[in-house]
Parts: sequence; C-alpha cells; structure tokens
Amino acid sequence: MDIGQEFFVDVKVDTNEDFINAVQSTIDFPNNIEIIGSDKQNSVFNFWIEDPEISESKDQIIFIGGTAKGVSGESIQILRIKCKSIGTGTGTIEMTESVVTANDGKGTNILSDIKNTSINVGTNIQVSEDISIAEAPRIIPQIIERKAVIAKDLPAKPELKVSLYPDQETWYNHQGETTILWEITDDVIKTAISVDNNPNSEPDTSEDALYTGKNIGVLEEGIHYIHVQFKNNKGWGEVAHYKVFIDTTSPLAFETEISSFTSTNPSPEITFKSGDALSGYSHALIYVDEKEPIFTKDNFLTLPIQKLGGHSLTVRVFDFAGNSIEDDLNYEILPLETPTISFFTEKISQGEMIFISGISIPETIVILKIQKDEQIISEEIIETDETGKWELALDKLLAKGNYLLSVKARDNRGAISLDSETINVKITAQIIFSLGLMDLGWFEIFIIIMLTLSIGGTIGVWYYLSQKEVKEAYKIIANRDVKKMSKLLDEDVSFIEKEFKKEKKISSEGKVSIESYIKKIKDNIKKMDKYLGIEINKSK
Repeated sequence: MDIGQEFFVDVKVDTNEDFINAVQSTIDFPNNIEIIGSDKQNSVFNFWIEDPEISESKDQIIFIGGTAKGVSGESIQILRIKCKSIGTGTGTIEMTESVVTANDGKGTNILSDIKNTSINVGTNIQVSEDISIAEAPRIIPQIIERKAVIAKDLPAKPELKVSLYPDQETWYNHQGETTILWEITDDVIKTAISVDNNPNSEPDTSEDALYTGKNIGVLEEGIHYIHVQFKNNKGWGEVAHYKVFIDTTSPLAFETEISSFTSTNPSPEITFKSGDALSGYSHALIYVDEKEPIFTKDNFLTLPIQKLGGHSLTVRVFDFAGNSIEDDLNYEILPLETPTISFFTEKISQGEMIFISGISIPETIVILKIQKDEQIISEEIIETDETGKWELALDKLLAKGNYLLSVKARDNRGAISLDSETINVKITAQIIFSLGLMDLGWFEIFIIIMLTLSIGGTIGVWYYLSQKEVKEAYKIIANRDVKKMSKLLDEDVSFIEKEFKKEKKISSEGKVSIESYIKKIKDNIKKMDKYLGIEINKSK
C-alpha cells in the first residue's frame, strides 16, 4: 500500500479459558501512524465506563469497557481502531496501563501477557499481528522456476492445506495471517486463486508467478471459501475448494430464568436462551455452588435435588467456535412444614414395642430417626394419611439405654422439612415379674439372690456359734443339713444359669455381668459349705 493508506487494528483478548467482564488500556502508536477513529460495533462489551478517547496528537487511545456477563474465548473482539499511515519507517503499537478483570465479583486482574504489533511503512504498509494462540510454524510458499513437462491430461485437482485452519468442518475462534499451501506437479505452468463466500465459484485471474502456496492475509469473521486451480499445456484443471469457518464473537448476552427463586421444590427448572449469529449455539455448562458442571445441549434443565438453603447458579453458553458467555443468579430451597410428635411411649423394657404418632403434611412420608450416643441407629419410613396423621408401633430389639427420636417430612418431589425437636425414650432390661410397684428383671433377681445368700449364711454361722451348749448329737444333723442346703442352692443356681444361656434377648454385656454374679454365688456356696462344716465340728 502507498503512504496514506487506511487500515484497521483490532484489539483482542485471549482469556485462556477464564471468564472476564472488563478491560482497560492505553494504546500508543508510532509517529508514522495516525489514529482516525474507533469502532465498538462488534465488541463483546455492551457498556463503556470510559469511551475510546483519541489524544489530540492522534497517536494514543484510552478506553475502559465491560460487560454484565462474563465472556471467554481465544480471540474475543474488544475494539477496532481505524488508522492511517502518514510516514515511512518501522514502529510498534504498544499497550500500557492495561487491566483485564476476571468475572469473579472481586475485579481480579488476570492479565499475564501483552503482545504488541509491529508496523513497517515503506512505499506500502505491512501489518504483522501477534495473535494469542499457539500457531503452527509458518511455512513460506516457495517460488517454482523450472521448465514444465508435457502433460497428456489436464492437471490434477490441487490438494490444499491451511495450517491455521486445518479442519474444514470446524469453527475457529482465532484470526491470523492465513497461508494456503499446495504441491505443484511437474506439468503445472499456472495457478489461480480466489477467496469469497461462494462455495462453488472459480478463480477468474491467474497468479503472476508459480508458487507452492499463498498468504491471503487475515480473514474476517464468517464463512470463507478458498478456490485454487492449476493449468498445464492441456488447459485448466478441476477447481479445489477449501472452507474456513471463523467466529471470534461470544454468543449474545442472555438472562437465566428459574421456576422460583424461593421454593420448597428441591429441583427447580431453569431456562436460558442465547443466540449466536455465526457458528450457532453448541451447548451449556451449568454450575451449582461451583461444583462439577452439568452438560446440556438444550436451553433448559431441571436441576438435580438440592439441599435446603441458599445456592448460586452459573450458566455458561458456548457456540461451536468455543466462544462463551455466562449468566448467574441465586436461589433458595425452603423446608417443608416440620412434622410434630403428639404421643410416644417414654419408657419400655427390652422386647416391648415403641408406640409413636403425630401430625404432618397429608399423603407424604415421615422419616423417624433413632439415635444413641450421637449415632443413627435406625431410620423408619411412615406414610401419612389424607389428614396428615401418622403412627408407628416399632417392633425392633434395642439394647437398653436412652435414645433420642426425631422426625422429618419428605414429599414425592424429594422436598424435606427440618428435623423436629427430639424426644427421649428409655429402654430398660426385660421384666421377669413384678412385686407391687417394682419391676424385676434378670439382673435384679440375681442381686436379690446374692444378698439373700450372703445374709442367710452370716445369720446361720452366728446362730450356730452362739449355741455352744448344743449337744454333740446335733453336730451330725447340722453338718448334714448344711450339705443338703448347699447342694439345693447349687442346683438352683445351676438351673438359673442354664435358663440364662437360653435367653436370647439379653445383651452381650448383660450376659457377661450375670455370669460373673453366678460364679461369685457358687464360690460363696462352696465357702459356706466348707467353713460351716468346720465350725460345726469345732463346737463343743
């Protein structure tokens, strides 16, 4: 281009998969370039805190732009600057005082690198843009200088390669210097190339020299078709067509709608509609409370069951080029009405049923939670009737001790209530028989037997020793009676021991305790038998 030619400089950002919501920068131009104006029409930003302002010397521009929705992409458009070359020489367009803020609610600056642009102005102008993507090594087309061989047929259809856009069916979200490469066979004498938006057009002019490719510059957003044709001594051969799809603009901003911002429904429905003028809507990622995202190709979703309380939701919409935009909202899951406990059995013995009843939401379920020592022992499911009444006779063998019981409601949507206030239920050892107001279990019976034997033995010894005047004839009778009493007591204790071993409802701890008492009683019987006999024989 001649000096005085106008051109454009695009300001773009590679977000590196982060989401941003604002950019500010000061851009300085060399003295051989003059700024004519700026264009915000295709910018991802929809509001400007500071509109692009050109300095009086027309060599500097300052701006601060933003968007209410977070955007992401490899080459998102921020601003287009219109320039004009006013002198020869080489210079650099530099960005200073730049900030790129993350869409994190904190304004975090995530700018990590700036790639400036060098400009060389001679009798024409060349703009070399450094783009923020990992490009394949550039191959410069080589000129072919040789004498072509004579061909019998028309030249073969060119096989085209474009390293920047290698897949013809893929949308790309970056731009850069585009080079087309092909292989030249020995019979080719001419090449022709054209680029347009028509998939079937043919080049109408040939190239001045024979090259192995061509640099066609930076392609704009949109759908492009590259057409290449070879010529030999037989004429022009079949045209090769190559598609390039470019979309660097994020999808349109959108508002996420939810069935209710505050509701007892644990699975609210959300809808979101975002358009995209070029590549089209591809998919969305839905983040709930910053957990692993939910993937969907639809524009609506029923959320999985949520816990009670407040939640944050972020919807990220992607087009087929990988550009994206997000929206977020907050919502709250409310609890159902808490059920009440109106009756319960406060104290029972092992093996007896716990009776409990109350009121809840009609035709739902009530979950009864049984806890001991801060651990959940069991959870029971109870259905309520059409009036909301519920009741349960719990026939479950529980170890003796104190238990805490509470209930909560759950409906067919999965909505739940808070836990009710806890009640205390005491389970005692199994009752064998009652003496008036006293309930006796196996443990109490053993205590009574032990005390009776200890007291009876003591009284017997004391009585015998106090009767020294008893005649020798009574020694034999007393000795016999002591042996007989010891044998009878031993048989009774052995019988009770056998019955205990048959009893299945006694806890392991209870059995150990009872067996200990039985052993102690047997030892006492043996001692009583031994020492009473000795004392009887000693008596005069």
